[in-house]
Amino acid sequence: MKNGSNRTAALLLTVLLVSGLVWGIFNIVLTTETATAAPKGPLLGENQTKLLQQINQEQTALAKAVTPAVVMITGTKEVRRSRGEHPYFDEPFFREFFGREFQWPRQWQERFLGSGAVVSEDGYILTNHHVVDKAKGKKVAVIFADRRELEGRIVGSDSKTEVAVIKVDAKGLPALPWGNSNELQVGEVVFAVGSPFGYSQTLTKGMVSYLGRTGIIDGGKGYENFIQTDAAINPGNSGGPLVNIRGEIVGVNTAIASASGGFNGVGFAVPSNLARNVVDSLIKHGKVMRPWLGVSLQDLNEGLAKSFGQEGVKGALISDLVKDSPADKAGLQRGDVVVRFGNEEVHDSGHLKYLVGQSPADGSVKVSVLRDGKKKDFVVKLEPQPKDFESRFGGRQAESEEEEGESETDSARDNVLNGISVQNLNKALADRYDVPSDVGGVLVTDVVPDSVAGEKGLRRGDVIEEVKRQPVKSVADFERIASKIGEDETVLLAVNRRGMSLFIALTPAQGEEGSD
Repeated sequence: MKNGSNRTAALLLTVLLVSGLVWGIFNIVLTTETATAAPKGPLLGENQTKLLQQINQEQTALAKAVTPAVVMITGTKEVRRSRGEHPYFDEPFFREFFGREFQWPRQWQERFLGSGAVVSEDGYILTNHHVVDKAKGKKVAVIFADRRELEGRIVGSDSKTEVAVIKVDAKGLPALPWGNSNELQVGEVVFAVGSPFGYSQTLTKGMVSYLGRTGIIDGGKGYENFIQTDAAINPGNSGGPLVNIRGEIVGVNTAIASASGGFNGVGFAVPSNLARNVVDSLIKHGKVMRPWLGVSLQDLNEGLAKSFGQEGVKGALISDLVKDSPADKAGLQRGDVVVRFGNEEVHDSGHLKYLVGQSPADGSVKVSVLRDGKKKDFVVKLEPQPKDFESRFGGRQAESEEEEGESETDSARDNVLNGISVQNLNKALADRYDVPSDVGGVLVTDVVPDSVAGEKGLRRGDVIEEVKRQPVKSVADFERIASKIGEDETVLLAVNRRGMSLFIALTPAQGEEGSD
């Protein structure tokens, strides 16, 4: 009886254990299924997502409105090499493989790809100069959002602003309105539209990162005031529009800053106000009608600002004037710091050049300058650029010289002119260093690299015309002025470098020698 009771108890215990195990497994399965089951509804309620939904709707509406007016531009460019071998074939491996007598062709054709924006219903299209420059036969293919392909004729192209205009024979095209780039603010949302890598109708979103960038294209030789944006711009986007939240063109996507050649978050667009003026001029005249001031400009630094009695480094320094130019006729002088042009405060030389380029070619403008620390106002009557403007006033880039020169010269001592060797200018030296015949002064024949003058950019071949605003006609003049300069005195030099005038401020080094 006792054994039977024990067996019954053991059986009951086994049943309970098995039941518990089964129930535990069931709970695990139930829990797992419950955990992995999809939510029955959205994580956020309608009220919580109302603003985001509205933003999404507005962005999709913007995309639908804008993209039909954005085109892909393709064609063929003729490429020429001016001299020498193709660089790849200078390598020994290629010379051995192809034969030493192999000649890379002097002319060949390459396909190009870019973007554009329709700006009028009758077929005028905005794009970049570098997209259509040297296009074969001045013709391109224009591909629309609906896959239509039309032949485009290049109406005009302007390398100074990177703007070009194409015309297709069509009517009733969707066109984008112009926006006012002067109203843009850093942080404002913008959209870049185009054909990156050939992927047409691509829209990317970003913001205005900075306004007024200069020195982006060809060392800043053109009329630059770029909009910087982090909206993704890649090869193929060039010429496409940068639009604001109203779908208006506020810029023309032109360049990127990238070590890899792709998007790194820094893109640049030509502001719409500049582009629109160029487009109107190209359509009406086939070329850009620009005014000129007749001045050479340079940016201020702390030394120059101090020398000219200017607080801060804003403004554009006039380093030279052309005789009988609009600026000369109005009374502006070499050494004036232009601080205001029309209604705009001048930030630097690039900004002033941009403001002049935007002005009517035959209008008048109020110009404010600082002269000897005092503000003066002038009214400048602008004139169209002379026909030979580029050849006469385009300017030349001064190059570093490493030639051996005469060293039987005098040099200044015990002040910031220490380390400069100069010689009286004669015809032989003028010819050697490309000094214009109307330039007078003393020729710099040597500059100690780690001297104040060397560190501030004075070069062999420069002609010093003035020291401390006093004319220098000979070495004797130079030495006389230099002998009266104190050890801690900042000295302003007026220099001519191969026909280009500039100012250089020599500021005494601060702190102990060799300190950081």
